[in-house]
Parts: sequence; structure tokens; C-alpha cells
Amino acid sequence: MKRPDTDQYVSAGNVDHTPAATAKSFGRIVLKALFTILTICLITGVILGIALFSFIMSMRNEKVDFDLTNLKLNYTSFIYVNGEGDNPDNPVELTTLYKDENRVWVDYGDIPDNMKNAMVAIEDKRFWEHSGVDWVRTAGAAVHLLQNDSYGGSTITQQLVKNITNYDEVSLTRKVKEIFRALNLEKQYSKEQILEAYLNYVSFGSGTQGVEAAAKLYFGKSIKDCDIAECASIAGITQNPSKYSPLINPESNKERQQTVLGAMHDQKLITDDEYTQAMQESENMHFVGYSAEGNNNQTWDWYTEALVGDVINMLMDKYNINYDTAVDKLYHGGYKIYSAENCDFQKSAEEYVLRDDLFGGDQQMQLGFYAMDYQGRVLATLGSRNKKEGNMVQSFAPDTQRQSGSSIKPLSVYGPAMDQGVKYDNVPIT
Repeated sequence: MKRPDTDQYVSAGNVDHTPAATAKSFGRIVLKALFTILTICLITGVILGIALFSFIMSMRNEKVDFDLTNLKLNYTSFIYVNGEGDNPDNPVELTTLYKDENRVWVDYGDIPDNMKNAMVAIEDKRFWEHSGVDWVRTAGAAVHLLQNDSYGGSTITQQLVKNITNYDEVSLTRKVKEIFRALNLEKQYSKEQILEAYLNYVSFGSGTQGVEAAAKLYFGKSIKDCDIAECASIAGITQNPSKYSPLINPESNKERQQTVLGAMHDQKLITDDEYTQAMQESENMHFVGYSAEGNNNQTWDWYTEALVGDVINMLMDKYNINYDTAVDKLYHGGYKIYSAENCDFQKSAEEYVLRDDLFGGDQQMQLGFYAMDYQGRVLATLGSRNKKEGNMVQSFAPDTQRQSGSSIKPLSVYGPAMDQGVKYDNVPIT
């Protein structure tokens, strides 16, 4: 029997296994698979899109739960003494009192434009144009994130929200909440109010919070007296306070400072001459640091020791609080305390009693001492005959009560009487 010619026809019920037919069948399978995959991807994308949209919309009403005009912050307290010539109308700062946060609030109008411009230039150059979120930077940050690269996309407003709420979890939820909170914050407050809060809130290293405390620490002056180079140095710290601290890494701070100056110049915030002068100054900066008088780490004299104790007792009585709470209130309350201390008198008294020849070599002998004027103001005090080695230590003046006996009469009675020419005749009184 002759075999059928399979190249010309296929019998009924038989499958065409020719190469052309096989290729055509495989193509259909591939197309169906691709269609199925695309359909699944489309459906999945729609579901994810709806879920993401719902997720985002659920947070659109995220609002801040703080008042920028009345932030509950820790503020540094100050002790002042009379100025030159013992002038109470011209008090000068003697020392500061704070614990973990050294912050002094300064109003927007008292912050120089150079400080504002330096911070905006390096942290958020479109601050005055956006509504709380810089979408260009946000998109850039997202791209860099996909590339496993670090890139800051937060605006000053977003940074302020993050700092105040202390919500810094690394997650999509936190970022979306931060975005909506920033948008809503800018609806409630002006740009000036936001920038003022930011400049008073952020950390500048070494325990300083805000530009005023930073200026006092690093340059020994108020922020209003800082020039362009100094403002740029301060602004450069915020990105990484440890890395760019002028006291810890002055060279790193200089590099960052010059980056800030370059940004200010590129954005036309300073002139060519100002830029050149500031760059020259940046090569030879002088930082004060903790060597400045009035810092929180110094050992107080005996007068300040007694004064702090008196203020703590006053706070305990006024607010009916215990000792530890009163100490926290003093160190965080931003008080201004005006002292009657005569610093020259106090220094002389403390140096005088260190002379061993006054006590005949008796190391056990101690003393407590107060000096007052005729108006009842305490001008100087001593709590021990030894050199003061720390703060909040025992003082034999206010803490240890003993009768002075007749030994006090030459100082408290006879001496003042002779000085005023008071004389009594030695005659019987009848």
C-alpha cells in the first residue's frame, strides 16, 4: 500500500506536526501566557494603586499636635551681676544653668538675615516657594533610595515636624505622615514662624539647641552679632552635629562652612565681595568653646552656690514641689536671676582665706562668712576656708548653723562703730 503524502494533507482527526504548525501553536501559547501575566500585573497594579491611594488618603488629615507659638521646651537659666561700677542698670551675665539642653530662644527679628539665609541655602533652597514639601527633592530622594543611595529630601518644615514630634522611624508610614503634617503646618503658620521655630529648636552639637546658644558657645557672642562666616559655620553643623562640630572637627566644619558660603553665593544671597571676605575669614576661624566664662561646666564661687540654693528653696515654696523637681525647674525654666554679688569682693575673700598662715596650721578649722551692705544686700559669702572643688557641695555659711559668740563683735559691732565715729563715755547710766 502506498503511504499518504503528509506534506500535502492531514487525515481527519490527526494533528499537524509540521514545523510550521508547531511554531504557530507555540506562539499562541506564548501570547496567552503573556496576556495572562499582563492581566495579572494590571489587576495587581490596580489593587496596589487603590490600596496605596487609600493609605495616602487616610493620612491626608494628619495634623501637628503642637503650637509653634507656645512650644514646651527646655530653656537655659541665667545669673546676672551688676555691671561695671556695681551698676544694677547694666547687668552682665555671670553663668548659665542647664542640663542636657542649652537653649535660649531668640525672636525672628533678632536673628540676622545672614543666619536665616545660610540655613535656607544649605538645607532648603526652595523654602520660600514650596508649601511644606519640595516635590522635586522628594522625587530625587525616591530615585536615590531605589539606587540604594542616601539623599536628603526633607524640607525645613518637614525637619521641624520630625524634630518636635521625635518621630524618626525609618518607614513609608512615617514619611507620608511627615509630608501631610508639613503641608498642614504651613497652612497654620507663616514661613517666618516656621523658620524661627526651626532656628531655635535644632541641635548644633555639644548640648546646644538653637542658634543663640550655638553662637554663645562657639563664638562667645549673641547670634545678632555674628558675621557671614560665623553664621555659615553654625548653619553647617546641623547636617551632622558630631562630624561638623567646630570644637571636635574644626577642619570638617571649615569644609562644610565653605560649602554653605558657596550655596549662599550661588543663590545670590551674598555678593561677590562678601563671599570672598567670608571665605578668607573661614581659613582662620577662632572658636571659644567651653573656655568662655559663664558656661555650665565651671565651678561656681561660694556666692553663686548659695544663690542657687536660695532659688531652689524659693521654687519649692512657691510651687509646693520637692527638691529634685525644683532643681529641674531651675535648670529648664529659662529664669533670669539678678544677683547682688560684688565679684571683686568675692574673689578677694576666696583668695584670702586660702592662706594657711591665718589659721596656724590647723586643718580642722572651718568658717562661714557673709558680707552685707547697709541696705541688707549680701555682697560676698564664703562656705569654707578651702578651695571650692565642685558645685552643690556643703557650705558652712548657710548649711551649718553655729553660734558665733563674742568673736563676731569686733566685726559686727566695734569695727562699724569706730568707722562711724560712734563713741560712748564710760560713765554709769542712771
